[in-house]
Amino acid sequence: MSYPLQYFRLAIWNTNNNIIASGSSLYPSHHTGKPIEKWYLKYIRADVFLIINALNNLVMTGNGEKVSLKEESDSEDQYWTFIGVENDYDGYTLYYKILNNNDSSKVLTFIDGEGFSLRNNADDNYQKFKINLDGLEGFAANCITPSGEKAGTIGGLFGPVVEVFTDSELERETKTIGPKTIVVKANIDMRSKWHTRIRDFKTIVGSFENHTLYDTYFRTNNEYGTEGDEPSDNIIIRNLDIQRVNERGRISINIWSSRQIWIDHVNFNNEISYNRTGNGQDDVGKFIWLNTPYENYMDNKDRLRSIDYITISYCKFTNQYWTVAYGTQNTEITIDRTTLLYNWWNKNLN
Repeated sequence: MSYPLQYFRLAIWNTNNNIIASGSSLYPSHHTGKPIEKWYLKYIRADVFLIINALNNLVMTGNGEKVSLKEESDSEDQYWTFIGVENDYDGYTLYYKILNNNDSSKVLTFIDGEGFSLRNNADDNYQKFKINLDGLEGFAANCITPSGEKAGTIGGLFGPVVEVFTDSELERETKTIGPKTIVVKANIDMRSKWHTRIRDFKTIVGSFENHTLYDTYFRTNNEYGTEGDEPSDNIIIRNLDIQRVNERGRISINIWSSRQIWIDHVNFNNEISYNRTGNGQDDVGKFIWLNTPYENYMDNKDRLRSIDYITISYCKFTNQYWTVAYGTQNTEITIDRTTLLYNWWNKNLN
């Protein structure tokens, strides 16, 4: 695989158990942190996936009422569909049922004392599963807030994977509607692109080889405040090298009025000289701006909807006065929940 796969854990309803693999069998277990409890999806067609174990690359397979792990084959027994069945207090999907495509009346079921099988879809809590992305912590993750339990960010997990090599390809894919994982396969100069809109349910991930983006200006809402164009939620940006080299004053990633955002393992670096003396060499650019629009912004829905549920982790910020600018320009002070953890600030006060 040419890019970091997004592993996840499958939790059994509200228990403290995840599904783990042992040989060709499935078992419940408390959190282990090991590959036996990590899974990844392979997109087959719209809403249909293989569920593959990270340890042995075996595929979850149905056979009548039985469920086991087998080598990948072109079989409907190995194809699964995730159906959201219960939302959290803020409307994000918290629990899923997992349907087997060979018989869509059958869903993955945990039977205490017996293990996992395929049973008729029913009002059964042990047919509900929760997705937790591997490596995701903080407010963007599945967590408990004063309002209750919140679902974790999933980004483009339930969409196809596309590769991009040019600025126009990247811009086109981030603006499409629907879930998608966008793999950056080349070093791309984004200087000619002004506001690159990222829509809902996107994962932008760099390949293991070329993954540098120059002078990005990503944003999660519409730059002109078009009426009816809602701010985007559920976005993941990972494994990228973002360089500011030519465009003074740019904001690498604008998160305006959006929720469920995870920025992880991104190297931010500024090569543009600047100072703060008012001689034309000042730089009001930022690496990340977490904010809500200003008072006279034309779309009130953006201004009145504060950012929330953000995690920024394992990032490096180098040689930029404004690194992560955080705030709100409305009267909301009870949310705007952001987690910054395991980051490195390097030479940012020059």
